Amino acid sequence: MVAGVSELRNIDSDAHAAGRKRFRISDYHARLVVNSAALMGEFILSVVKNRAK
Repeated sequence: MVAGVSELRNIDSDAHAAGRKRFRISDYHARLVVNSAALMGEFILSVVKNRAK
């Protein structure tokens, strides 16, 4: 999900320069991406921590 939004902003938008078209990401989609990334990070850290035991 994060990679998909990142690609939208990098290829099709103006995140780094003028793109072909502008993509506006709504607030609720942005929150979904950020919260999903945080949850995946917590999950990966907990797996690593449990494997170290």
